[in-house]
Order: sequence, then structure tokens, then C-alpha cells
Amino acid sequence: MKITCIGSGAFSLAIVNLLKTKKENQIYVWSHDEKWVQTTTKKKKITIDDIEIPLEENIHLTSNYEEALTETDLVFVLVSSKFFVDVINELVYHPLKKTPIYIGTKGMLDIAPYFLTTYAKKALKNKHINYIAGPNLAKDLLQNSPCILSVTSRKKKDFEQVKDLFPEFVTIEKIEEPNILEISSVLKNIYAIGAGILYEKYPYASTLLSYSAESYKELANLLYQKFDYEDIEMCTGITGDFFLTTSMLESRNFVYGRKRCISANEGSKYLKKNTVEGYENIDNMVLYLDNNLKKYPILEAIYLILYKNENVDILWNTCFKK
Repeated sequence: MKITCIGSGAFSLAIVNLLKTKKENQIYVWSHDEKWVQTTTKKKKITIDDIEIPLEENIHLTSNYEEALTETDLVFVLVSSKFFVDVINELVYHPLKKTPIYIGTKGMLDIAPYFLTTYAKKALKNKHINYIAGPNLAKDLLQNSPCILSVTSRKKKDFEQVKDLFPEFVTIEKIEEPNILEISSVLKNIYAIGAGILYEKYPYASTLLSYSAESYKELANLLYQKFDYEDIEMCTGITGDFFLTTSMLESRNFVYGRKRCISANEGSKYLKKNTVEGYENIDNMVLYLDNNLKKYPILEAIYLILYKNENVDILWNTCFKK
């Protein structure tokens, strides 16, 4: 089977590392960085986060969309949110109307329909648009750690197909509604910024876990309000990913929160050098919620700190003050 992975970031390469274990998978990795493609192909190994994986015979690197997409059986879109629309607009020119596509980008659009899967479905005229998420760390997947991947799929054939692609130590969890998994993947990054803000002032495990629990309850309330969804605790891809992200001290969202707690200037300097998905998408989340954050006070406090330059103490007051 030919599988195309669009993107050469950590999560994309982690997925590639899992897929390569089945030798019948022929994996084409598309990257915009032609120099990276040439250098990595020559070295015959992929290096990311100080971890090296061999460039085995069933992994093919390319910067050519035609080579990556011609007669492909399945596509993973695993790019940063700021490149997502450009990638989908490129895919329009390829015959993918019946090809299962799994989106792993964490983000929202700044205009309706807001959701990436909805945009892709309309742009590509494809009814096989699905979503894929954690809970996992790319560095763990690069070392073949047993894990769970959550995917959304309304078509049984698509779900059975994607299940068979991965090795036995990867469990595939099915979630019916893509927008629920999408919005949870965006919110966990935003709440992780708040976790970093609090942790910089109060570096205690008890404080961090208390904040995460309160944020998780707010997330559950939002899913209920927007989707009438009550089964959040049954979804590993939501619950596990949320607590993993809000407690991951080395993540860019968490580190940015700590920098922003120190000062707005420190936060700005970090943003110039790093992609922080939570920061890039919080304003889009606010638009999606019609600028009405009163029902979600923790989210509102984070937004006010980041975009209205409010004192970081409002987050502590929101979560802990009696």
C-alpha cells in the first residue's frame, strides 16, 4: 500500500516510524524543504530530537507533490496549522476524492467553518476526511513505545484500513465525531499555556494537577455545551492527550506560558523562534465561541493575559481564589 505523509515535523516522522514496521507499507514523506530531503536521503537516516531512525527501503522522501500523491492509497496531513490551508489548496489539484485522508494538524481556521476537517471535506469534495490525535509524544513514538492513537472515522472500511497499517503495539481508538477530537486537540494546547503560567509562579505538582483537573472540567463543559457530548472520560484521545500536554514541562506551549509569566517581552522573544500552537489558535477559538468566554473562565483568563496584557494573577484567582 502506498501511504503519503504530508509534513516532515516531529509528529509526522513519528507516524512514519510506526508505519515503516510493516514492510508492505510504501511511505512517501512530502516536505517543502528540498535541502532536508536531499541531505536526509544521502545520510540514509532521519534525525529528530536527538533520535535517529534508519531511512529504510520503504520510506521515500520527496518535495514533489506529484510523486508523493500519484496513485496513493491513503494520506496523512501532518503540518503546522499555519500551513494547513496552503496544503489543502494544493491537494485540490490531485485526484483524491475517494482517498481516505487523516488530518493530524492541531488548529482552527479564523473564519467559518473553523474546523480543519470540514474545510478539507468541502475543498476536496471528499467524504473520507478523518482526524488523528494522541495521547503521545513524538520522541516516544520514534522509539516504538506502546501507545494509543485516536482516529475519527464514520466509514467502517476506512477505520479497518487504518487499523491494519500500524504495528501490534499501537492501539487505534475510534471516535465518531471529528470536531470533538479536533477542538479538544486545540484546547489542550491553550490550557497547557495556562499550566506553564501557573507553574512559573507556583512550581508544585499539586498546583499543576489541581489546575489541570479544573481545566479538564471546563473542557468537558464546553464539549457538552457545543456538542451535547457527555462521554469525554471514555476517550483516551481526549483525556490522555489533555493531561499529557498540560503536564509536559518541555512542550512549547508550556515553556511559552512560563516565559509569558516572566514578562510579555520574554513571551514575544520565544514566539519569534518557536511555533506555539496554543497561542496561534486561541484567537480563532474565541471567534468560534462568538467572543463569549463567560462560561469558560479559565480560557477567558488565558486569553486576557495573552491578548489584553492582563496580569497573570488573574489565572490564579480564577482557579484557586475562594
